[in-house]
Amino acid sequence: MKLHYLKYLITLLSITLLMSNDTYAETNQKQSELKIYQNDVFQETFLLLDINKLDKAIGKIDIIDEDGYKLRYRQRDLEGVIDSVTRHTLDEHHGDGEDYPLWREYLRRPHPSLQTLRHFLEQAAQEFGVPVTILEAIAQVETNWTQIGPSIDRGWGIMHLVQNHYADTLGEAATRLNLDTQVLKDDARQNIRGAAALLAHYAGDDPLPRLEDWFEALKQFSGLVNDELREMQALRYYDIIKTGSQSHTLWGETLILESHPNVSLTPERINRARRSSRSTDYAPAISNLTTCNYSSRSSRTIDTWVNHWIGTGTYAGTISWFHNCNAKVSSHFVIRASDGEITQIVQVKNIAWHAGVWDYNKRSIGVEHEVTLANPDTWTTQMLEASANMARYFTDKYGIPRTHSTTPGILGHNEIKSTACPGTFPWDIWMNYLNQEENYAWHGNGSIISYHGRLLPKNAGADWPYGITKDVVQLHPSDDKPVGFFQWQINEDGCSRLMLDAPYLPPNEKEVDITMGRWDTRDHDITFSNITLPFILGETNTPFTLSNENWFVVKVAFNNSLKQKTRLGAICTDALPTTASYNPGGDNALIMKDGYKWNGNASVISHLFRHLRDQVVDSLDWPYGAFRDIILVAPSEEKPMVFFQWQSDAICPQLILDAPDLISDLERQVDVQVKAWDVPNDEAVVYNDKTLPLTIDSTNPKDGSWNVIQIKFRHAISESVSIEAICPLL
Repeated sequence: MKLHYLKYLITLLSITLLMSNDTYAETNQKQSELKIYQNDVFQETFLLLDINKLDKAIGKIDIIDEDGYKLRYRQRDLEGVIDSVTRHTLDEHHGDGEDYPLWREYLRRPHPSLQTLRHFLEQAAQEFGVPVTILEAIAQVETNWTQIGPSIDRGWGIMHLVQNHYADTLGEAATRLNLDTQVLKDDARQNIRGAAALLAHYAGDDPLPRLEDWFEALKQFSGLVNDELREMQALRYYDIIKTGSQSHTLWGETLILESHPNVSLTPERINRARRSSRSTDYAPAISNLTTCNYSSRSSRTIDTWVNHWIGTGTYAGTISWFHNCNAKVSSHFVIRASDGEITQIVQVKNIAWHAGVWDYNKRSIGVEHEVTLANPDTWTTQMLEASANMARYFTDKYGIPRTHSTTPGILGHNEIKSTACPGTFPWDIWMNYLNQEENYAWHGNGSIISYHGRLLPKNAGADWPYGITKDVVQLHPSDDKPVGFFQWQINEDGCSRLMLDAPYLPPNEKEVDITMGRWDTRDHDITFSNITLPFILGETNTPFTLSNENWFVVKVAFNNSLKQKTRLGAICTDALPTTASYNPGGDNALIMKDGYKWNGNASVISHLFRHLRDQVVDSLDWPYGAFRDIILVAPSEEKPMVFFQWQSDAICPQLILDAPDLISDLERQVDVQVKAWDVPNDEAVVYNDKTLPLTIDSTNPKDGSWNVIQIKFRHAISESVSIEAICPLL
């Protein structure tokens, strides 16, 4: 054991001595140059990985190993940048500060190049019979291929071998290799070998021919505190394997992992790994509450928001550490970099131990972001937007000022005490997201243009041809920006193009974003941004095939609030579609006031067709749109909000609202508003805190009265379900 460690130290010393004196002279000169930069410039340089600013010459050395393979090590002058982030810190998240000097020590050393690390990974894969793809994915998720430590949950090295109160994969690996644990902390090659040896041991004696077969071994390898988190981390490894990745290392190299799109876990395994309950404080968040590491807030006022980074480690590892009652640290929320997923650890009514200063802990909400010193690419748009959206919700709820560097207000951890945290947090970008509030308000609409109209004679009823070849949404004055919805059934003979307009508005108030998508999914939405009404949708300016009886949904979101009552109309037309480009997706414009999400719906129940009740109608859609209608809602971090438009009469004097496939009583809790079609929202009848199914009455007993219905789910939905509205006499 001692011989292996001595051999490693000799190799390291050889690399260091072989660095040229010229390189070190230039490094020292560059260190002096770096001192003129202020902290913001350090951070910007660090994020951009500008090699020319950090060091003109990368110190590197090639040596030949015992097998004749050329190993390359790189050394960069990261001193100024790292010190600007980690100097003089005392941070309870990382062992009262002793972690930061260790980080600096590891990053000062010559580090294996990507080529050399790939060689180590391939060697270990062959030696222990573990797929190299598995090893590469672990190294990417855990450390961005960086030999560093310790992480927030006391993990070491490129493969994150942990040694803490609930797991000791570092000790197990060292035992299997007959090496001291310090060797695995210091030597990337031995760290990789230790991980491969453990995985082979966890896999057992049976052959595992497919990458998917390693799921259980990867769970055990993760070293996290409970089975749910172990499954979460294993699934993250497979996400990287399936989709591939690209990132930058601290040594100026680009790390690319190829995708393996054919890798597929069973739905049962994915669903099990992603099962979760939702936060009762903030519906987009997953609830994974710890039983320790917090205090009661009692009646103390919340007036401060504190941003953190995890420094080293991972999203799942951070959650795991905060569940460790020996850690004596926590935060209220943790946010994942890859997709902005949020997990709540401590309820907001309690005090999380995150700031290291009691006076700030007791008045604040603390949030950890999955960003590490080893991977500066991880300030992702998804994470920053999710973070800012959540901060917007809580600053509104508690009246926290949206001002940075103030108390009350918004702080970084390093503005409370001497600490590296939150590292290179991009404050300007985050504050812009925070203040770009999208308050799209419901205006009581759920309009439809239906192909059912072919069944009716011309001028059939007072509403003709509304709901058939045209429809209209009533918009009301408000400080919030209005949004209108249409549901459009294609008829190639008379309605394969749709014109949207608000003809009574002046041109300067007609700028909108238009989102269009298929009725049954939000996966293929497109958005035309910052266009001016009128606007015509058709096959030539959208990617969709507009064939008979296909259903589409359309959202029109105004870019400014309205000062007058007006109407937004949709009408079938023969005119040519408007020439304009679109962007894939609609998510940026789907979030409505109070964090609700549009689900592509604008359903209608009209008595125009009710005289056909006793007839056999040759339509797959019958009796939808006449006696009942349905909306599909997909799982989402946001709470769903759906709309129905209902025409009441003697046959349908009431309406039953239900989500029959939704099992959870919690998720069937709703707030419902019902109002006449043409009146403002504040005149709605409100059904608060109800559980579906719910029977509602018309706002007007007169036959043919139009009602509009808004259903706001009080919690996010964890499964795909149908929301139904049904006439009781059907």
